[in-house]
Amino acid sequence: MNIITRFLNIVVPSQNTIANKTTKSTISDAYVTPQNQDSGSNSGNYYAIKSYGYITTKASSPGSLTVTINLGSTVLGTMTFSSVPVGLTNAGINLEVFIVRTATGSSGAYSCQGQMSINNGGTLVVASIFNSSTITINTRNPNNLAIAAQWSVADPTNSVTFAYPIMVEGN
Repeated sequence: MNIITRFLNIVVPSQNTIANKTTKSTISDAYVTPQNQDSGSNSGNYYAIKSYGYITTKASSPGSLTVTINLGSTVLGTMTFSSVPVGLTNAGINLEVFIVRTATGSSGAYSCQGQMSINNGGTLVVASIFNSSTITINTRNPNNLAIAAQWSVADPTNSVTFAYPIMVEGN
């Protein structure tokens, strides 16, 4: 078994911040999956993504926050906080995602599960990825593995920062 740990994005945390935006914005896409993963290839059987960080929200009606895990242009999983806690200032967040490649080639497939939590004064608010089926992706092509976020309400106070997200790759 081979295990490799990488930073997904090694820039300072302020550059891993999504603030005041209602468009989907990628915060890390520095890892590219290997190409030519055909039957029998054991490269990249799983990826585990982990990131801590912090969130700040406006004092009233901050809206919702959607976080996605993407492989190329394909969304592997979505976590939506439909009611983000109001008035948070640098509250802790925790993101954990596990991705397994279940098939290779032009009809390759991945399964993605995970969750993100927000510490709201000692009470955790959690959103999860739960996929009951796999997502088809051509593993013969290289794909960027990325975390993206999007606010429903644009406000300078609404911000989420993923500090130094790491990825563990194993086969």
